[in-house]
Amino acid sequence: MGNEDKNIQGALRLDKLSLKLLTIIASTSAVYEMLLHDLPRSAGFGVSWLIFFIAARRINRAS
Repeated sequence: MGNEDKNIQGALRLDKLSLKLLTIIASTSAVYEMLLHDLPRSAGFGVSWLIFFIAARRINRAS
């Protein structure tokens, strides 16, 4: 059982890292599109950033 616990913990760390990277990419894309004056795409990236941000906070509180 010890090996399975390590695998689960490793997967959770990878999931948290992936979520953090997606959050950074979404926020960067939103700012970039805003600078290009493409407001509909910027709003879409902004909404996705907000969803990723909320999900990351909930996951961090749960663990």
